[in-house]
Amino acid sequence: MKRIQPIFCITMLTLFFICPLHAKNTNTDPTIQIHAGSLNTVVTRSQLLQRKDMITITLANPAYKGITIPYNAIKLCDLLNPYKINPTDTIEFKGSDGFASLIPAKIVLNCSVNASAAYLAIEPVDHLWPLLHNGSVGTAGPFALVWSAPEKSHISNEYWPWKLAQIIVHNKLSSNLFISAPNTKDKQVQAGFNAFRANCAECHSMNGVGVTEIGPDLNAPYNVVEYYKNDAFIKQFIRNPRSVRLMKNDKMSGFDKHALSDQELDTIVIYLHYMADHKK
Repeated sequence: MKRIQPIFCITMLTLFFICPLHAKNTNTDPTIQIHAGSLNTVVTRSQLLQRKDMITITLANPAYKGITIPYNAIKLCDLLNPYKINPTDTIEFKGSDGFASLIPAKIVLNCSVNASAAYLAIEPVDHLWPLLHNGSVGTAGPFALVWSAPEKSHISNEYWPWKLAQIIVHNKLSSNLFISAPNTKDKQVQAGFNAFRANCAECHSMNGVGVTEIGPDLNAPYNVVEYYKNDAFIKQFIRNPRSVRLMKNDKMSGFDKHALSDQELDTIVIYLHYMADHKK
C-alpha cells in the first residue's frame, strides 16, 4: 500500500479544522422579537414549540397558492396577552426580507368564534415548509402570521407576512414612517386609503412616507395615474401585474376578487387620483 505523504496529511488536517468555520450552522435556534412599550422579549422557536397552547391547524396560505399545509401554531390573542395591548393600537409584523404589515390590534387580538383568528405559525426543524415561488429565497419560515377563516374578517392577502423577525406594538403611528389618512371628508377617498393601507402600504410608500421600500413610491415623483392614463390598466395591473408588465424579480403577485373586491379596487384608484393632486 502506498503511504500518504506527510504534507498531504497536514493539508487535510488543515482543511478539516478550517472548513467547519465556513459551514452553515444548522443548529441555530431562530428567534422572534416582541416589542410592546417597555416590554422587549426575544422568544426562540424551541420555546414556542414547547408551549402547551400550541396546536396544529391545516389551512391555505397565500404564500403557497393552491395547497393546504399543517402548521404548528399559537393564537396571537394568547401569545400577546401578557403585553397588555389596547384594541386601538396597531401591530407591525416585520419580516427579515424587509416586508412589514401594519394590522389593527383589534383584528389580531379578536378571538371571537365569529371572527378570523390570527396565529403565529412556527416552522418545524425536521419538516420545513415548501419553498416560496414569488421571487423570495427559502421558505416562509421560521415564523409566519396565518389566519383561520380569513373570510370572516375580510383578511387581506397582505396580512399574511412570513419570514417574521419582529412583532412591534404601536400606540401611535409616526407620521414620518407610516402613511397617514388624507385630509378630506370624501368618503370614497377615505375608503380608498383604508383599502390602500391594508393591501398596498406593506410594500409601497406614498410621498416618500412608508414602512418598507420593497416596491416603488406611488406618488413621487409621479403618481401611477400619471403614467397609466387609463384606469382600466391600473386595475388590471393590480389584479394581475404580469398581464400588463413583465419585470425581473417582481414580487407583486396581484389581488383576485376574493382578496380585493371590485368596490375596494375602485376606491384605491380614487385615492390614487386624489394623492396625485397632493404631492409633498
